[in-house]
Amino acid sequence: MCTCINFKTKDNYFGRNLDLEYRFNEKVVITPRNYEFKLKNGSVINTKYSIIGMDTVSGDYPLYAEASNEKGLSQDFIFLKMLIILIMMIINYL
Repeated sequence: MCTCINFKTKDNYFGRNLDLEYRFNEKVVITPRNYEFKLKNGSVINTKYSIIGMDTVSGDYPLYAEASNEKGLSQDFIFLKMLIILIMMIINYL
């Protein structure tokens, strides 16, 4: 089972292990400040802060499983995926 830990001190420390039974071509990826994400609809989003995390890359687009930006904002999409599955199971049960 994956474990996530977050220490909130004067700094922010976020960590997670990838204890998965499958691989998704994951690797450490750094997205620099002001990176230009070109979306399918033609619009563009520029990152304000740099991002580091575990992801797989599709084209020039990083698909982060979890990541933190340089200001300490962190996310974990694997937890979100499990939460969505749980909600769907509850809805189907009702």
